[in-house]
Amino acid sequence: MAVKPASLPLFAAFFAAALAGCRSTPEYDHVLANARVAQFDGDAISFVNLHLALRDGRIAELIPASQTIPPASDSTDLTGTFVYPGLVDAHAHFMALGQALETVDLVGTRSWAECVERVRQYLADHPEVAVVRGRGWDQNDWTLGEWPTSAELDALSDKAIVLSRIDGHPVGGFQTDEALTLDQTILGMTRDAARASFREGQAGEIRVGNWADFTIFDTNLSEIEPMNLPKTQALQVWIHGERRK
Repeated sequence: MAVKPASLPLFAAFFAAALAGCRSTPEYDHVLANARVAQFDGDAISFVNLHLALRDGRIAELIPASQTIPPASDSTDLTGTFVYPGLVDAHAHFMALGQALETVDLVGTRSWAECVERVRQYLADHPEVAVVRGRGWDQNDWTLGEWPTSAELDALSDKAIVLSRIDGHPVGGFQTDEALTLDQTILGMTRDAARASFREGQAGEIRVGNWADFTIFDTNLSEIEPMNLPKTQALQVWIHGERRK
């Protein structure tokens, strides 16, 4: 049946609306393109050039960077930056919380001399304590910013004195035979922590089906001098497929 001329504008509008309705929505919510994605093999970390396709807060697909970037509602070109899994905190310190009530509080001290003075006062107030423990100093808050030594503590008392840094490390740090490689440290805060908290298959690794939790850096953390690692800043942080930084 022929369409009457008067009906042509209405017909054209209906046809255009039908075509618009046939257009498929993008397959992915977000694509992080041209990323160097951390992959784990035993205690080693390597990087693969990939596009990360995200859907519903999870990793939907890992696409080789040599392929075309797929359509998505939004996309970010990471230009070769390094993508690590989001960090997983798999522990708590319930006993340490109670023990902290019986230790020397060193939080907020402005110098090592102030730490020593607080210990001196604690010794005077608690002569019954056999081992003096304290926690909370941070050399970054001090004017000189230098790591302390135990010489001043040795002069205070014959009792054992252990003063841990704000992160729990003892004076002088861990000994060499207790050290971890940087790769092992990263694994301990990602893949292994996810296993310890029964979240394997959900977090800790960049795999299809896991939550899209990432920390993105402009450098390979394994190539940084260990003492410079605390100064390293993340470029982006993603949690469940949403950028938070």
